[in-house]
Amino acid sequence: MPEINSQRKRNPALNTENSKDYKFEVYPNPAYDYVIIDYELKTEDKNSLIQISDNTGRIIKTITLNSAIGQKVFDCKGMTSGLYNFVLKTSRKVLETKRISINN
Repeated sequence: MPEINSQRKRNPALNTENSKDYKFEVYPNPAYDYVIIDYELKTEDKNSLIQISDNTGRIIKTITLNSAIGQKVFDCKGMTSGLYNFVLKTSRKVLETKRISINN
C-alpha cells in the first residue's frame, strides 16, 4: 500500500491564490455618498478604464485610468438606490466586475 503524505505538494498550475496580475478593490459596500476604487495593473495600458453601469446594463460613467496604479473616488450622491457594476477593463479584456449596492 502506498504511503499517504499529509503534506502533499500543491500544483502551481492549480494555485489561484496569486494568479491575478492586477488589484481591483471597490468599497465601501453598501455605499452612500461615494465609492473608492483602488486599482493596480501589472502593465500600463493607455486604454484601461472602469465602467460603471446600473442593474439594467446602462453605462452611467466611464473612468479612464491614466496610470497603472491609482485610486479614484466616485461621487454617488443623488443616484438612484440599487446595484451597480464596476468593471475593470483593458484594451484586451474585462479583468473583473465588482457589484456595489448604492443606498441613497
